Amino acid sequence: MKKVDTMLKEYVGRLTIDNLKFLSGRLNQRMGSDLAEAINTMANCNDLDKWFGSARSCDEFYDMLDKAQEYIDRELNKRIPDLVEA
Repeated sequence: MKKVDTMLKEYVGRLTIDNLKFLSGRLNQRMGSDLAEAINTMANCNDLDKWFGSARSCDEFYDMLDKAQEYIDRELNKRIPDLVEA
């Protein structure tokens, strides 16, 4: 498997603006089924799916989601400055 940082950077780089907004909104608010929708969307990427599946605890899994959220928000802010508050 690729290094996590490389994998996340490549993944978010391939996403459209709409997908970045969708994932950013779901991961930042985490209301109702938001988290499930974001995970299902990201799990379409085999590398991310394997990475998420390697979590040994729920705390580690949530840390992975937080890391993915950082990359998503950073990429969205790079493409549309001032949209995502850091």
